[in-house]
Amino acid sequence: MDNMSKKKGFEDIPEKSSEEKPKKEKALLDPETSKEIESKKSFKNKLIDVMNYLKGGYEFRYNLFVQKTEYAIKKLGNYYFFDERAYDNIRNEVLFNTGHKIGKDDFSSLLGSSYMAKDYNPIKQYLFALSEWDGIDHFTEFLKRVQLKDEAFRNNFIHVFKKWFVNYIGALVSDPVYNENCLVLVGKQAAGKTRFLMSLIPEYLQLYYTFSGNFDARDKDHIEMLGTKLLIILDEMATLTRTEVETMKNIMSQKVINVRRAYGRAPIHLMRSASFCGSLNDDEFLTDQTGNRRWLPFAVHEIDNSIQYNLEQLYAQGLHLFKSGFRYYFELHEIRELEKHNETFRRIPMEEEMLHVNFRVPTSAEITNGYGIKYMTTTDVVHFLANKDEYRKMNVNDTVLKRMGKSLVKLGYTKAARRIDDNKPPVKVWVLCVFDKTDADAMKRGGNLDENDERLI
Repeated sequence: MDNMSKKKGFEDIPEKSSEEKPKKEKALLDPETSKEIESKKSFKNKLIDVMNYLKGGYEFRYNLFVQKTEYAIKKLGNYYFFDERAYDNIRNEVLFNTGHKIGKDDFSSLLGSSYMAKDYNPIKQYLFALSEWDGIDHFTEFLKRVQLKDEAFRNNFIHVFKKWFVNYIGALVSDPVYNENCLVLVGKQAAGKTRFLMSLIPEYLQLYYTFSGNFDARDKDHIEMLGTKLLIILDEMATLTRTEVETMKNIMSQKVINVRRAYGRAPIHLMRSASFCGSLNDDEFLTDQTGNRRWLPFAVHEIDNSIQYNLEQLYAQGLHLFKSGFRYYFELHEIRELEKHNETFRRIPMEEEMLHVNFRVPTSAEITNGYGIKYMTTTDVVHFLANKDEYRKMNVNDTVLKRMGKSLVKLGYTKAARRIDDNKPPVKVWVLCVFDKTDADAMKRGGNLDENDERLI
């Protein structure tokens, strides 16, 4: 290189040798990241292989009503819910035929995903595929098979059943709707009560979507049924204890069900879909002294279940009524009528019977002039009765006191403020008359004490 070609600042830069090799560029990805990408590609390819294999021999659908996946063998066509054995069989079949082993959670997630299973609601599919209602009142015709003990209640029976059934339909097609009432058939054994209730469900839906037996509110599987069944039939309700009857009332008012299934990764939320009905032989099964409006009992003599009927048109009418705004709930005046009707089926508690025998509600004139009036606390009433020879074995405890208070309210007794002790402020006490011989004679004559009773003059 001559002196003219040399420029300031470049004197110390060595000339590049023609034989010098270019330096190797640094790798874009580090080894760990490359391995991760390869692993993901491998897992993705594995899933694609598994999905292709499964789609070749099976069909899957996700049942929105119960939030579970169903499967069918393509050659056979019938769909089934997975049980543990079917799940393991298919998973092992995949391993044997593809060589791919997939963890249980990943396999379960794959089967229930939209990649494999189409959404499906068997209940709405049935209801929305029905023919239009033909305009005939199918409730009246359908219920002719039920022979009541007292046919004077026929119109009321049809009216109440129609409301209950339309409410049942509404709970299946509209999430905000749920059925708070329980239809109850009371009658002799082998009268066909349970079979009639089961016949309300289309036959092909009965296996998976009905439950008949003793409902246990402590069993989480039974609680789940509130959102996965059409009908829960309380067979032989006479076995229910007082506490269980109270629990069932609370269950019937439950709108949303939160459960965690076995092996489930998180709780699931189900809208209440199931309606309740029941049967029993004992005509005294109601125990609540404060009200029994949730129960719709009717005494039946016999039911002819051999009569064939077009159930689809009964459902079509029920769906039409619901969509048309039919009032399926009971208004206040109807609730009062229900309460009055239900008294026939109420088991009278011991405390209420003792009040009937020993006390009566005073007349307004008696209260005004104070004739024969007793002012007593609930505790006073209980101890007054416990001191009688015929009740000496009666236990005096909080439960008896609570039931006595409810019985006093039930029978129409009222309270008044009275000063029991001169040194203490007034307290609320019951206003009663002790049932004496004159009262007993009046009752035997079939009369009631009134304002003209000679003792008031």
